[in-house]
Amino acid sequence: SDSQSEKSYTRLQENGIPVIFFDTVPEGKQFDTVCMADDEAATIAANTIVKYNKKKILALFGNPDLSITRKRKDAFLRTLEKNDSIVDIHHCNSSAEAQKLITGLIKKKPFHELLFCMSDELLIGAMKAINHSNIRVPQDISILAISNGFIPGLFKPEITYIETSGYGLGKLAIKRLLELLDDQTEPRSIIQPSRLVPGASL
Repeated sequence: SDSQSEKSYTRLQENGIPVIFFDTVPEGKQFDTVCMADDEAATIAANTIVKYNKKKILALFGNPDLSITRKRKDAFLRTLEKNDSIVDIHHCNSSAEAQKLITGLIKKKPFHELLFCMSDELLIGAMKAINHSNIRVPQDISILAISNGFIPGLFKPEITYIETSGYGLGKLAIKRLLELLDDQTEPRSIIQPSRLVPGASL
C-alpha cells in the first residue's frame, strides 16, 4: 500500500473503525496484521531438502519485488547455504511462465535433483511441464512446494508441501476483528504457523 492509502486507513482507525490487513500486509507496526510465517515456511522447506540430502536444487520464486518472495527466498537460501547445495533460482510471475521455463530446462541434461516451488501457482505450471515429459516423480526429480494444501493432492504422486493455510489465516483475521470490535487495543502482528505435510514426491 502507498502512503496515501495508508493515511486513509489511519483515518479509519482514528474514527474507531478496526483495520486489519491479512496475507499481503504493509510494513510497519501501525496496523493490525495477520500473515503467513513466510520465513518459517521457507526454512522448513530448506531443512526438508537437507534431510533428504538433495544437493542440486531448482527453485522457482515469484515476483522479486514482492515482500513475500523476498522473505521466502532469503530464508530458503540462508538455510541451504549451510548444506553446500547448488541452488538454481528462477523468478516466474505466472503458471504459464513456470511451465515454459521447466519445459525448456527439461531438455537440458543433467536435470536437477529437486524442484522447489514457492507457491501453488508456480507448482501448477511446473507440474504441467513435467507431466508432458518423460520425467518421473520422485525417481528422476523430487518435488517440494509451499501451498495452501489443495493443489498438491491433485497430482500423482501427491506433492509433499509446507502448508500455509489461507483458511486458517481468514479465521485468525476474523477472530482478531471480533476482539477489536469488543475492545480497541494496540495493533498486533499475528503469524499463521506453517507445517510440513508429507506426500510421495520426495
